[in-house]
Parts: sequence; structure tokens; C-alpha cells
Amino acid sequence: MVDSCRVFSHDHLGNMFSVILFPHRWIFEMQEAWHDGNSIGFGSDSEDARGIDHQPAIAGAYFAAKIGIAEYLMEKKIQAAVLVLREIRPEYAVPVGVWQIRESIRAAMKKEPYIAESFDDGIRFASKRMSVSKSEWLSRGRLLKMLRQKSISDFF
Repeated sequence: MVDSCRVFSHDHLGNMFSVILFPHRWIFEMQEAWHDGNSIGFGSDSEDARGIDHQPAIAGAYFAAKIGIAEYLMEKKIQAAVLVLREIRPEYAVPVGVWQIRESIRAAMKKEPYIAESFDDGIRFASKRMSVSKSEWLSRGRLLKMLRQKSISDFF
């Protein structure tokens, strides 16, 4: 299990990425916020140890990010819960494919992470560099609901 909350960041081609790893059983969520010039659209996908249980909304991006993070966790021989935030800025005018997501996540995971005091501190740090607020990110995903779900070990 990862021993602290770690925040990895990388910006590439008008995309801002933040990857938050924190001590918990496997949960993976990716959220995207894209600017169209006038408003912000949102999309997200998530899974627990049983895998994804719905038709993916951001399919290619989700799996491209997941592989880069899985490689990191495997290399370090650790388990963690993961929240990926991707803000797509207006300057990302011509989508180039999911390869740039995969490679951006890999680049982020090679950088020195910010060591947060808690998950709350980690998401505060990650969202501080983006135009989407911490509360907006948290309200758009399923992560908080998944974290509140009890496991069998909670009863012993």
C-alpha cells in the first residue's frame, strides 16, 4: 500500500494532468473538464477492484491514463487508490489521440511528487493549479461515494 498521498503533475499540448495516489484499496477514477470557449464540459469514469461496471464515457482517455499509472504501481510494488484530473484548455484545438494522454501520464509519474498531508490536501494542491475548483471536481465523480463504502474489514 502506498504510504502517503502523492500528487504528480504534468502539462502537455494544452492539457493539464494531476494524478493523486492515496492509501486505500484499489479505486481508479479519471475526470476530464474541457473548455469549449464559453463553458466547461465534464466526463468521468471509475472502477474498484471488480473493474469498470458501466459503459465507459471517456473510454480511450481512461484506459490510456490507467496503463501509465498501473506501470508505476507495478514498478514500485505498491497498491493505491487513484484520482486523475485532466483539464483540457482551449489551446488544445486539434485532438491528437489518446497516445498523448498515455505519454503525459507516464511523464507525470516520472516526476517528483508533491507529498500531501491527506487526500483533502492532495486534491486541494492539484486543483489549485487548474481553473476547476476542488469542490467541483469532487461533486462530478463517484470517488467520494466509493470511499464511503464499507468493506468487511471495517466490521472487525
